Amino acid sequence: QSVMEAIVTVLDITTMRNAAEVLRESEQRLIFALESIHAGEWELNPQDLSVRYSSRSAEIFLGEDRTESFFSPWSEVVNCFLEEDRETINLSVQAAMERREFFDVTGRILRPDGVERWIQATGRPQETNGRVATLSGIVVDITEKKQAEISQRQALLHSHEIVVKEVVASFGLHYFVLDQNMRYVTFNLLHADLMQQLFGAEIAIGQYFLEYVNMDAQKFLLERNLRRVLAGEVFTFEHYFMLEGQGLKCLVAIYCPIRDKDGQILGVSVFAYDASKPKSAQALLQAGEYRYRKMVEDSNLIFLQLNEQGKILYLNRFGCEFFEYDLPEVAEKRFEAVLVPNVASSRCDLKKMFPL
Repeated sequence: QSVMEAIVTVLDITTMRNAAEVLRESEQRLIFALESIHAGEWELNPQDLSVRYSSRSAEIFLGEDRTESFFSPWSEVVNCFLEEDRETINLSVQAAMERREFFDVTGRILRPDGVERWIQATGRPQETNGRVATLSGIVVDITEKKQAEISQRQALLHSHEIVVKEVVASFGLHYFVLDQNMRYVTFNLLHADLMQQLFGAEIAIGQYFLEYVNMDAQKFLLERNLRRVLAGEVFTFEHYFMLEGQGLKCLVAIYCPIRDKDGQILGVSVFAYDASKPKSAQALLQAGEYRYRKMVEDSNLIFLQLNEQGKILYLNRFGCEFFEYDLPEVAEKRFEAVLVPNVASSRCDLKKMFPL
């Protein structure tokens, strides 16, 4: 049987080849750009919560050289971060997927070799048929940049410390400075002694302040106050607490943000003074004043208080009953114009009794 005819199909693939070439060039440019900033790629699959690392990402997160990408559960990625940063990472990724928006987070990781590094991860959800198919982006090791920033901040905080140290010492103030992460930059002996008495804590530079506070109520107040300062507020606050053998104490704290030359907040300074004795004296004075007022109010004598213009400031209950007035009716009125005429029929010469 012979072939009588043949069908030949010719397809112009020039456009396809050109598109493929453009795509390869774009990929090469992307790879070059990522290499130039030492960035790694990553991709999260929201269906099975697996993460694909590029070889550079593996180097950043694990400190390992790999020639190809590999996969890891999302939970393992999160556990690479320090505990205090994990919630921020989780919430940022969750918000990006729910809102279909770009995200940018910074945190600290602890690699398997024990090295702590700062990383910055950015990314964007990729949608297919209206659903988030992947969350992909890049990760950059920014440790050197962060360390430079921290060194600069520490230098500024140290200069702040030198300026106030002598002032604090001369006035006997409690004093401590925290950085943006609420870690100690400096403190004086009075503050260290107080922390030991209150919480049994041996505080140290670089440690997280709130980890020493083992009383929930005090921790709540202190954390709230520190967050207010880091938001830019300046205020005073009275802290009350019990010290063994000393009873109730009152410490008046002055909270101030520390700013750099551009106005950015670097940390928190807290000055405090012991106001226990003035507060006790004030309480005694108020108690004495209350007892005196009660004695005057309940007396069977007339107690009358006038200002320099002869206007009535106070008249006790017996006086009001005697003159048949309520205090609001005579307050701020001249004595002789109000009270004297009202008792003219009593045959009492009140002008002689109360010479004006």
